[in-house]
Amino acid sequence: EDCLRANRVEVRTNSRVTSIRCRDDRAVGVTLARGDTVDAAVVASALDPQTTLLDLLGPTDLPPNLVHDISGWRCRGTTAKMHLAIEGPAPFVGDDDRPVDVVRTAGSLDHLERAFDSIKYGEMSEHPILDIHVPSLGSPELAPEGHHVVSIMAHFAPFELREGWSDETRDALTTSILATLARHAPHVTNRIVGQETLTPADLESELGLRGGHVHHGEVALDQLLSLRPSVACADHSTPLPGLFLCGPGTHPGPVPWMGSARLTARRVLSQ
Repeated sequence: EDCLRANRVEVRTNSRVTSIRCRDDRAVGVTLARGDTVDAAVVASALDPQTTLLDLLGPTDLPPNLVHDISGWRCRGTTAKMHLAIEGPAPFVGDDDRPVDVVRTAGSLDHLERAFDSIKYGEMSEHPILDIHVPSLGSPELAPEGHHVVSIMAHFAPFELREGWSDETRDALTTSILATLARHAPHVTNRIVGQETLTPADLESELGLRGGHVHHGEVALDQLLSLRPSVACADHSTPLPGLFLCGPGTHPGPVPWMGSARLTARRVLSQ
C-alpha cells in the first residue's frame, strides 16, 4: 500500500463497486455502494468474469455473443479454507531439518481422485487433500516469536453441498480437515490456540468469491488460454473500450500469482 501511495495511487477500502459506468459506448468509471462516482480513463476489474460483465454492466453494454459465453462460465467452488494459530515450531521439517513452508498431503493421483469422488454426489470429502502453507515463516510478524500461523486449502468441499452449509456441516468439515492434518503432523493439533474454517459458501458471502471458487472459475481445458474467460477477452481487454479484466478468471489463471494483472498492465500501457 505504501508503494502505491508513493506512486500517487489513491487506495479506498470498504468501497464496494455496484456498477461500471458507461458513456458513448465506453467505460468511464464506477459507481460505489454509497452513491459516489469515480471517473477513470481505464477500468480494470480483478473480480470474477461473471460479476464484472453480467452484474456490474447493463444487458446492452456488451455484444450478445460475449454475454452468452460468460453466462456459461463454470464457477462452482470445491475448496474450503482453514486458518490456524499454533504454539511452537512450524508443522513440517525437511530433510535438512529446516522448516518447510508449503506442503500438499496427496500421495498420488489416486488419492486425489478418491478425494474428489464425493463431489460427484454433492458431498464433502471425508479424507480431503490439504495444501498447507505456513506464511509466518516468510513473514514472522504474523505471529509471536517462536509461534506460527497456518493457512490450509482443503480439497474437496462443494459449494453446492447436497445437505446445505450450516454450523453442523461446517463443524463436520473442520473435523475432517483436522483429522487429515493429524495423520501427517500428529503433534500439531494439540498446539492449536485459534482456528477458523471458511466453507465455499463463506468464501462467497464474506470474500465475494462467486460460487466460492478461489480461482474465479474452473481451471479446465475449455476455460484456459484464449478461452479464459472468452475469445472476446483473450488479450485482457473487452469489447467495451476502457474496460479490462485482470483477475485469475483470465489467462494465465491462478498461477503464476499476479500473472493476469501483469499482462493487463502491459495491455493498458500499449493503448
